[in-house]
Amino acid sequence: MAELSWKDRFWTDWESNRRLTVEVGRAFPAEALWATPVPAMRSFGKLLEEIAGIEHALVAGVAHDRWSAALPELPHADPWPAFAAVREETSRDWAGISVARLAEVTPDPFGWGLPPQSMADRLQYALENEIHHRAQGYVYLRLLGIEPPPFWKRS
Repeated sequence: MAELSWKDRFWTDWESNRRLTVEVGRAFPAEALWATPVPAMRSFGKLLEEIAGIEHALVAGVAHDRWSAALPELPHADPWPAFAAVREETSRDWAGISVARLAEVTPDPFGWGLPPQSMADRLQYALENEIHHRAQGYVYLRLLGIEPPPFWKRS
């Protein structure tokens, strides 16, 4: 069996993490998704907006050299179709991103003062950010008295 490229392994990891993030989000009662049990912290719904926004911004930049840091607003009544649409767009773009493009090192395209980094490193940041915010969701669920899904489950 051939060894997977970094690109293929990353996509597999990102997809399994995304399924778990959605499962965590769907564990919230509708009225709790946009509220926070922790004062001065963002709701899990707002964290989902950030996850989707960073994904959209970085993949559009890597795939099409279109860099915009604008974060989308997800519909409060039912955020899941819009959240899934970002992932569907990423999936379409992913196939056209070359391994050579992932290795390119460029200055910070957003002007935030970050050091130059590879496109792969930018995407790794998106995944790590998602994992970090999903962990906040675990804490929120426990504060709400809800048992979160097992973190090791990758269905």
